[in-house]
Amino acid sequence: EGSATGMSYADGLLSTGERIFHREKQHPWVFVWGARYTILAVVIAAIMGFLSTNLSTEGISGTARTVITWIVAILFIGGLALLLWTTLRYISQEYVLTNRRVLQVTGVVNKRVVDSSLEKINDAVLEQSIFGRMFGFGDLKILTASEAAISEFKMIRRPIQFKKAMLDAKYEYEREIAGTGEPPSPP
Repeated sequence: EGSATGMSYADGLLSTGERIFHREKQHPWVFVWGARYTILAVVIAAIMGFLSTNLSTEGISGTARTVITWIVAILFIGGLALLLWTTLRYISQEYVLTNRRVLQVTGVVNKRVVDSSLEKINDAVLEQSIFGRMFGFGDLKILTASEAAISEFKMIRRPIQFKKAMLDAKYEYEREIAGTGEPPSPP
């Protein structure tokens, strides 16, 4: 699957012969959760703005009204800036499954990529709350031979499909390696 904006950062990380089987993002609830302070700032700004309209422009009330106006402006602009940052973080995070490995790409300005070869993956632990099952998201921990979670995909959309696709890709990868009798090339 290609991204709507063309080639994603993860596409540029692929080695020769590596193909993307599955691509996923975090569930939009992550975006809503990340924007909670933005929503709070805008609500407070709206309440303060509404309350300040009843204040006189003279004397102490005028000074209070000016201070409240500045606070409202700062909360509103800060809230919008935080919303923009949350949006960029949401857009830039993706989980990619290829025919050789699993990648987790994060970061807006500085990118961070965590990946593991399919041959090193032992299992994946899926956790879904009741809300996760209702809205289609969950946490997926990918376990390696050392039994340490190399990656934790928090609130990933369609986690069951991602886990199935990963286990299917691992099976195909192992069949491919067994069929050629050659060790796999490093990703």
